[in-house]
Amino acid sequence: MFKKIITLIILSLATISCEKPEPQEKTYTIVLNKEEYEKRVAEIENEINNKNYKKAEKMLLEIAKYNKAIYVKIATMYYEAGKTDESEKWFKIAYDKGNKEVAGILGTFADKRKDYAAAEKYYLEAIKLGDLEYYKNLGYMFERQEKVNEAVKLYTEGSKLKDANSMYSLVRIGYLKNDIKNVNYWKNRLLNDTEVIDFNSNIKKYLNYLDGNEKERKIADLYIKSAQNIIIKNFLKAEIEQKEMVKYSQDELVTLAGFYNVFGDKSVGRKLYKEAYDKGLKDSIYYMGVIEFEEGNIEKAREYFKESAIKENRAEAQIGYADKLKEEGNIEEAIKWYKKAAEQKEAGALIELCSYYLNKRDIGKANEMVRRLKTTKGLKNYTLEYKKFAHEYKE
Repeated sequence: MFKKIITLIILSLATISCEKPEPQEKTYTIVLNKEEYEKRVAEIENEINNKNYKKAEKMLLEIAKYNKAIYVKIATMYYEAGKTDESEKWFKIAYDKGNKEVAGILGTFADKRKDYAAAEKYYLEAIKLGDLEYYKNLGYMFERQEKVNEAVKLYTEGSKLKDANSMYSLVRIGYLKNDIKNVNYWKNRLLNDTEVIDFNSNIKKYLNYLDGNEKERKIADLYIKSAQNIIIKNFLKAEIEQKEMVKYSQDELVTLAGFYNVFGDKSVGRKLYKEAYDKGLKDSIYYMGVIEFEEGNIEKAREYFKESAIKENRAEAQIGYADKLKEEGNIEEAIKWYKKAAEQKEAGALIELCSYYLNKRDIGKANEMVRRLKTTKGLKNYTLEYKKFAHEYKE
């Protein structure tokens, strides 16, 4: 079985990153004895852990006769081993074997080596397949080439599908052009539209700062400018602007830590997260959990999520804590925390509550959760998968 690669947003700046390809899985029928298949997979994982990549590749190719998604597994294995050329080769093989869902990943490889024609082709294919993520990637690529008008046109198309990243990009570009009318238009759309895809707490925070007090407006100004510099890969200038944000609020140390974690020296990022945690800064507990989760320390991450859920009232942490309680069989306590997160407009919590009420055969309550998915303004972390569920659900 493949591990599902879970990407947690470190901070809203992390949504600017388009360097790392995210492997995607596709389901095929496996014509192989289940016990034998699982035994082979365990043996392969052992070879990968021991860095015997060529041996693992050979073993994986045997399974590929029964499961075409294995080509993505091989590509992912090489990517995680830092062998990007080999990884790209296997993603291309997966693509040629019919797994067109990896088109966007191939676009990121081409983009990175500045093969913009190939990158555009793959990104557009990914967009056509319905992956809204690649409006952002292609738009950023256009901006790096100083094709701002093309980027705006693309973001406008993405905004018609209520893609939060596209809408936020129009806020950013409008702000840098001092086009206050468009800034306000797209800001209000993000905050007040229903069913916006991938809207999150950090986007909301800096949108609200645009109308905040003097310090908050200055932080928002620096944040938007640093985001622009990250897009065009002027990381030195972005770093200066990120550090300047901390002068206006110590809480922005968490944002600076995220900047280093994604775009700079990860060890510096880890150190700053710990410093923020020791100082008791806003949301630092939650991000300590995210870091532990990224490093595979699931139980430690969950302890931080529990602490954040209680002390910081962070909705994402409340969901993480509720998930732990659910796994432990403490369903009613888990529901209490899902409800707290749902009150903070977290889509994932509404999904969990819908499932709970369906199991309890409380159809009225389940229907209410689905209606809230469809009608809540400023709903956070609403995905295309959640939207599909909400619109296929029959009351």
